[in-house]
Amino acid sequence: MIKIGQTAKLPLDLCRGNTIKRNQLAHRLNRKFFNKINKDFNTKDISPEIFEKRLCEITKNKIECTIADSSEQKYKGACRIFLDEDNQNEIAGFSLCIPLNKYDKKVALYDADIFMHESFHFFYEITNPKNLKRNLKAIENNLILKTEEFYKKYLYSKEKFDKKTLEKNILPNFLKTLSKPERIDFLQNSRYRLSEEMQAFKDGAKYYDKIQDNHLDLISEKIKTENGESYNFKKKINLLNRTLAKELQAQRNELKNIFMLK
Repeated sequence: MIKIGQTAKLPLDLCRGNTIKRNQLAHRLNRKFFNKINKDFNTKDISPEIFEKRLCEITKNKIECTIADSSEQKYKGACRIFLDEDNQNEIAGFSLCIPLNKYDKKVALYDADIFMHESFHFFYEITNPKNLKRNLKAIENNLILKTEEFYKKYLYSKEKFDKKTLEKNILPNFLKTLSKPERIDFLQNSRYRLSEEMQAFKDGAKYYDKIQDNHLDLISEKIKTENGESYNFKKKINLLNRTLAKELQAQRNELKNIFMLK
């Protein structure tokens, strides 16, 4: 079992509270990061060293964090864990994969939607270690391997969304391919993952708009970006919540009937 090292999570005294309070903390930390990084853009780009320095300042250098270039990758950005060099069973920190300019390898102002999206993921992970543990468990027991194609095709997707068909046919049929414990874990993991993505998209879009307003002298025109609405996150999360409630009730009823027979 992979463990989360002390350099990959904030101390408990800094992030106490329920899920709502932890999410609020992640948003506050992301706002603080934006306020710092925003002042560094005297030109259209900044060095990844400055970006990394500002990110670490927010956590008072308690969290190990590095910057990686995603410009040659299929994905626009990502927030990934990395393991301790001396202990491959322990997470040492996070790597933020963000686009860097092709020629000077700097962080561009026009990529603020991407790097503020990924910085939210970073702050979310370090304030919600239970979420990271849940994802690690899904990886280790091969649940991600079994479900990731479905998750990306029907849940984390901008393709045309037919709520009725997904809820009544596609999702129930897919759940039948999983064991009972796997169904619960998949539904729970999926709703948390979608919630995190929804928040990350909102922060990315909000700060993208703000950084352009703050630096009108550096840009030729304001550009809009994806705010997550095309993914229908709320509708899908509600659908998952309803399905999870039905699945839990069905399993409770089954256990109840077993005990009654005894």
